[in-house]
Amino acid sequence: MKRIILIGLMAVMLCSCAESNEKKAEKMAAELVKVNLAYPDSYEAIETTIDSTQVTFNDVKTMVDMVAELGKLIKEFQLCESNESSKKLSMDIDRPVWYDPSPYKYEDYNKSKAEWEAAVERLKNARLKLFSKIGDMKEWSAGEYKNEFLGWIIVHRYWAAYTEGGELKVDDIVLFSDPEFTSCNGYTSRTMQLVYDVFELVKETESEEELIERLRPYSYLI
Repeated sequence: MKRIILIGLMAVMLCSCAESNEKKAEKMAAELVKVNLAYPDSYEAIETTIDSTQVTFNDVKTMVDMVAELGKLIKEFQLCESNESSKKLSMDIDRPVWYDPSPYKYEDYNKSKAEWEAAVERLKNARLKLFSKIGDMKEWSAGEYKNEFLGWIIVHRYWAAYTEGGELKVDDIVLFSDPEFTSCNGYTSRTMQLVYDVFELVKETESEEELIERLRPYSYLI
């Protein structure tokens, strides 16, 4: 099975496991969540579900890191794109006209043209780096996973306050544990969903121009 398909199954996980495993999982999840809460006393468990998995936390971390790097490259591309547009406008404004033969006009134009050409080159390089990362993501998601039990995936839902005396809010975290329930780590369900959505978008969009346009909104989320 392709890795990206397996990761996608996390979003719809339904399972039933031994009660002892569920208790171990809930205890691990609760300890991890409370350590990272500003107001751990507000924590209250709602539900914990577990299932066996052929994916490790390191696999998921690879995906998260790739998407984070992609986000930086999208921002860099957009910045270079904006800069190129601005330099082109300046060059057009400084373009010599027949009724103004001043040599200063030509100097301004040549300077603006050089700046625009440099901006075009930076934009090209930013685009190359962006699509190099996209190529890495496509290659990774097309890879095969080992069909063997590597641990547990734990989905833990809980109440918690994020301000002093604030309203309790429901949150979810997706964790990956070793087979013996001795350690675990993971990400919020929002992060997992964002990462999955970006990988799906990269996988299904063939046109480079369309992909750039579809990725733009994610530069504010990643």
